[in-house]
Order: sequence, then structure tokens, then C-alpha cells
Amino acid sequence: MDGIGALQFFEKDVPAHDVEDDYRPAARERNSTIDVLSSRQREIVRLASEGLLNKQIAYELGITVATVKAHMSLAIERLCAKNRTHAVAIYVRSILTH
Repeated sequence: MDGIGALQFFEKDVPAHDVEDDYRPAARERNSTIDVLSSRQREIVRLASEGLLNKQIAYELGITVATVKAHMSLAIERLCAKNRTHAVAIYVRSILTH
């Protein structure tokens, strides 16, 4: 297996660029992931990235904590994140790569 790599697994007539496009890491797709968020979801994830708690975000935006949690839950789902911290990490990475 020394130096063989993943391409050895595929048939020889499969163009390398097809394999690369299909099996590229998910990070490639993260460049545009925040586009799936509504402006309010993006704003809430941004404030969370600044270290604000749900209660502080609610106060800042003039909404209830329950509304903040609802928006954050949708953002986590849309970003395919595991949790709030993961969603913030995806958001920050996306901002840094744009």
C-alpha cells in the first residue's frame, strides 16, 4: 500500500478530475455554506461567534431567548453542524475563506 493512494481503488478509465470532484473534502463546500442561512440566522451565529450567550443575543436583537434558540437550531441544521460550537466554527471558517 505504500504510495498507492485512493486512486488505485477506482477503475483505470475514470478520469482523475471526476474522482477529485466527487471525493473532495466537505471543506470545499463550506465556502458558500453560510449562504444557506437567513440573515437573522447569520446574525445570531455571528453574535455567538463573538462569545455572546443566548440571553445576550436576545437582548441585543430585541427578541426572546426562545426565538434565538429556534434560529440557532435551524442554523445548526442548515450548516449540518453537530452543535452550536461547530456551527460557529463553520461560520468563522467561511468568513475567513471569503
